[in-house]
Amino acid sequence: MESVEAIAPQAAELFYSNFFKADPSLEQRFKDDMTTQGQKLRQMLGVAEGKVDGVDTLVFTLNSLATRYLSYDVKDEHYDTVGSALLKS
Repeated sequence: MESVEAIAPQAAELFYSNFFKADPSLEQRFKDDMTTQGQKLRQMLGVAEGKVDGVDTLVFTLNSLATRYLSYDVKDEHYDTVGSALLKS
């Protein structure tokens, strides 16, 4: 984990670069500074990683996140874009 944390800012930057290349229209949805957005991404991935053994807690956390994303007008096809960007990163 320490080695991942050392490159976390670059990994977040690479993810968002891949994400916006895959669908440039999504960039306008991100109002926060991208450094802050990268920190949010790392925090959420850290939560998911920490809950791998507690599937029920992970499902609850992800459902809460999905509910919040509804207010951001996230569409089903956006999840494919996220998945592709994560895999490229």
